[in-house]
Formats: sequence, structure tokens, C-alpha cells
Amino acid sequence: MADPVTALTVGSAVAGIGSTILGGMNQKQGFDTQAAAAAYQGKAQSDLYNYQAAVALLNKQIASQEADYARKAGEVQAQESDMATRARIGTAKAVQGASGLDVGGSTAQAVRSSIGEVGAENTAIVRANAARTAYGYEVTAASAEAQAGLDKMAATNSLIAGQYGVQAANIGGQGAILSTAGSVASKWMQVSQSGLFSTASPTGANTGATGTSADAGV
Repeated sequence: MADPVTALTVGSAVAGIGSTILGGMNQKQGFDTQAAAAAYQGKAQSDLYNYQAAVALLNKQIASQEADYARKAGEVQAQESDMATRARIGTAKAVQGASGLDVGGSTAQAVRSSIGEVGAENTAIVRANAARTAYGYEVTAASAEAQAGLDKMAATNSLIAGQYGVQAANIGGQGAILSTAGSVASKWMQVSQSGLFSTASPTGANTGATGTSADAGV
């Protein structure tokens, strides 16, 4: 039977090995947690960017529709302006005729021509305003489309970053396992080479054999 000092030393050695194993397991668990967190964070950020991209595309669609509406509304207003101009010209001609003026005379024609020029200018202004409004919506649509592209790129990059984080954590976990295994092996070798696990010494065995022979001779 080993003496108390030897037993205590062996117990301490075994406890040290166990502590090393437990520490390695804790490190591995920590890296596993990091891997899970990296994957979750990457996915969450990717989902957020994809949502923002969807919103941007919706804004682009709305702005494009607004631009189309502005052009069509402007054309309707332009047509109404032309109709109003023709009506004013017709009214002016009727008034000229009722007043006894020669509607074919240069003066009467000049008056009607002026009304037509003013009306044409008003129509041009209506179309220009509609085009400017439509252009503003088109710029908004283009900006929203560009933002959607950036958000989609960010979503992809977030997933990639999360995957890199998982890989880094997995490598760290593997390193912790290898480090723990090496440390345990080293401590076990030290304990084995120290002879702490020997049950009896060779000298003690020879002494006991000699004493038995002497007793037998007596």
C-alpha cells in the first residue's frame, strides 16, 4: 500500500489532469458559443439589410409610378390648355364678327394670333412643369434602386462575415481541444515517469525474500 504522501501526490496529479480537461472543455464551449453568436448576428444583419432592400425597391416602384402619373397628368393639362386657347380664339373671332370687324383683316388676325401664342406658351409651361415633376420622381426612383443594391450587397457581406466568424470560432475550438490533449498527455507522462503509480519498490521485495529464507534456516 502506498504511503499517505505518495497517495496525496498522486491525487494532486490526477486532479491537475482533470482540471486541465475541464478547462479545455470550457474553452471549447466558449468557442462554440462564439460560433453560434457569429452565425446569429450574421443572419440577423443579413435579414435587416434584405428588408431595407425590399423597402427601397418598393419606394423605387412608387416613385416610378408617380413619375408616370406626373407625365400623363401634365399631358392632360396641356391638352386642356390647347382646348382653352382654341376656345378663346373662337370667342375672339365671334366677337370681332359681331362688332362688324373684318375677321380676315390683319388686325383681327393679329389679335387671334396673339391669343394663340399666349395659349401655346401656357401649354409649353404645363408640359415643362410636368416633365420637371416626373424627373424628380425618376431621380428618387434611381436613388432607391441604388440603395436597394447596396443593401443587398450588405446582406451578402453580413452572411459572409458571419460564416467567417463561425469558422474562426471553430478553429479556436479545435485549437483548444488540441492544446488540452497535449497538456494532458504531458502531465500524464510526467506522472508516469515519476513512479508515483508503483505499488512496491524492488528493494522492499528483496528484503522480504531474504528475511523469509533466514527464518526458514533457523
